[in-house]
Amino acid sequence: MQQQSNIDIGRFGTISFSASDDSALMKQILSTHSPHGLEVDVKPILPVIKDVLHQANLSMDSVITSGARDQADVLVKEKTAVAGFDGMLKEDASIINKISCELTCKCSGGDDAHSTAMTIFNNLSNYSWDAKVVISLAAFAANYGEFWLMAQLSTTNPLAKSVSLLKQLSNIRGHASSLKSRVDPINNLLHSAILKVIDCIFQFKELPPQYISHERPPAPLATAMAHFPAAAYWTIRSIVVCSTQITSLLGMSNELRSQNKRYKRIYYLFEMVHIEDSMTILKELISLKDDKLQKPLLGGSSKKRVGIEEVLKRKTVVLLISDLDHIAEEELFALTRTYNEAKTKSDLQYEIVWIPVVDRSTDEEASRKKFEKLQAKMSWYTVADPWLLDPAFIRYMKEEWHFSKKLILVALDPQGKVVCYNALHMFMISQGKHICLYGGADHEWVRNFTAAAKDIAKTAGITLEMVYVGKSKANERVKKIASTITAEKLSHCLPYPTYISCFWTRLESMWYSRTQHGKTAENDRILQEVSAMLSFDGSEQGWAVISNGSTEMVRANGDTILKIFREIKSLEKDIKQKGFVPVLKENIEKSHQLHHCNKLLLRWTSTGIPEKLLCADCTRPMEKYFMYRCCTD
Repeated sequence: MQQQSNIDIGRFGTISFSASDDSALMKQILSTHSPHGLEVDVKPILPVIKDVLHQANLSMDSVITSGARDQADVLVKEKTAVAGFDGMLKEDASIINKISCELTCKCSGGDDAHSTAMTIFNNLSNYSWDAKVVISLAAFAANYGEFWLMAQLSTTNPLAKSVSLLKQLSNIRGHASSLKSRVDPINNLLHSAILKVIDCIFQFKELPPQYISHERPPAPLATAMAHFPAAAYWTIRSIVVCSTQITSLLGMSNELRSQNKRYKRIYYLFEMVHIEDSMTILKELISLKDDKLQKPLLGGSSKKRVGIEEVLKRKTVVLLISDLDHIAEEELFALTRTYNEAKTKSDLQYEIVWIPVVDRSTDEEASRKKFEKLQAKMSWYTVADPWLLDPAFIRYMKEEWHFSKKLILVALDPQGKVVCYNALHMFMISQGKHICLYGGADHEWVRNFTAAAKDIAKTAGITLEMVYVGKSKANERVKKIASTITAEKLSHCLPYPTYISCFWTRLESMWYSRTQHGKTAENDRILQEVSAMLSFDGSEQGWAVISNGSTEMVRANGDTILKIFREIKSLEKDIKQKGFVPVLKENIEKSHQLHHCNKLLLRWTSTGIPEKLLCADCTRPMEKYFMYRCCTD
């Protein structure tokens, strides 16, 4: 059995190779080595290299923060670094320049890291192992320093500005956050690995003779130095990787401009009022780079690649967005149970799609294992390869949907309109629990209602989850109530003001849609319930809707529901026999008042208002009024 070795090169991955591969690689490296007794003292170059990397980092910081640098401090450090270096610079400038050109050309031309590293070894065949590494790092430092020097001076020096235009560096300052996330791993690799290996090589070479034993074969120093070729290879290969990353930054401004353009398109698609179906926007969101099959999804049970139109057309789509580390087991269990139960019904009109947002700065192999492990637990659709998701979509999720790390569920209707920015709590509280939506702008009533609801739920032996949805006009009173509910943990609360406004806008849209299709409160239960909710919103008092599943539901205004809570507290036996909602509904119907005053307030639209509307309570025709209102509360 072959022994397996792994070389970790940080965010750029882990390279695995077997013992036989290692042996073949060593033979290839050693075949390039013919020093002919040439010994060059490269140690004087090392302080200059370190200083270039240090100064380049300062330049990078000033580019990112658009700050100024202390020129006096720079000059002092420069004098210290170049002391005693003139002779070395003149002697080996040509080879450093040659390797610098190799790095620039091959790393921008798409050559793989191994072939580029071997080209460098061939060019440095006459040098010792430590010299090969130091000269390669010096060549990289020259390119790296020039890159940041041009970026720093491009706003103040006309020559630097022109050169930066030719090198596509002119807009690099405008992308500070992206720039930092791509450069930090390079600096970590340079300082945490490459420079440490070089220092280690020099420490071995400079050991005093009295510490070196030649008595026991093989001598410890000889054993250590036998590792120099491998250390030199992986160090130079890491330098090539760093150079490739820096070269990729040259076209970054164009890439980010393209990303901004795609971001604006996604934003525009979500702002559109009339979209025939959700296919246009879903294809824009879930398209994968280089996906020739045009099948970006994996089936939940089959794990086969499927297209968006095959499985999502004319359905509500719930986007499950998360990273790979913040999906709680209870969340996954609740979602799986709800989804699997819904799948048993023939009229399922929604699908869940998992959109994993991966951290591209971590080891991809380890992240893929996490991804596959989570994917195996999911019975819904998942993105086939999250590493190919458009960065513009990831940015949109973070900026517009406020995704950070924790799981959110964004629901899109069949027309592609967002109907809920985070439906997670609705999935979680639907597991065998009674759900109560309540609203209004009466602070005192909210306190009394939540206390009474918790009390009656305890008496009835049920779990009652309450969600405050406020009013369509999310004013200061609603804001204060929402703050109180959250601070005192009275119940759940839709986030103020965006989600509360979205809730009522969606209800109003449903009302318009169904009335335009000829539906009435007499023949359409959904329109009847939506009309009742909008009537509640038109009043100044509180209200509540309580349900247990999709078949048991009851609604009432604030005074009525509080009165009934007090009355049925003694009906514990009836509740256990009939159920909480049926008993509640029965008593509300008994106390139903003949005299009521329901108002349905609708904003005028170009589609107009129906001539005839029926009351949601008594189904009699409602009178139509025009109202002008100015509310400053």
